[in-house]
Amino acid sequence: LFNSLQKMDRLIRIEHIQLLNDKGFDGTVRMQAKANVYYRPIRTESI
Repeated sequence: LFNSLQKMDRLIRIEHIQLLNDKGFDGTVRMQAKANVYYRPIRTESI
């Protein structure tokens, strides 16, 4: 998801990431992230 947003000229600022094991401890890990996505226009140079 993050790579596809960057390809669309978006700036991603990740505020918080939390990795959690499942209750059964079977090796499954869940990730929760809080992120802000900003539009980043393509810069053009004036001649």
